[in-house]
Amino acid sequence: MALFQRVCELDLEDIVAKEKSARYVTEREQSTWFKILNRKYSQKDGREDLFERERHQEPCTA
Repeated sequence: MALFQRVCELDLEDIVAKEKSARYVTEREQSTWFKILNRKYSQKDGREDLFERERHQEPCTA
């Protein structure tokens, strides 16, 4: 619980975790990982637009 409280204090988006005994798998459908979201995360709005814009820009030629 202290880790999640710190995530919230730092305004981070989430924690990604899995059970200690769970195996690592590459197939998404069989994944044992899950996200614990910070519902008060303040930087989510508009973030996808920023990443999409940067991804589609032409490379800089020097």
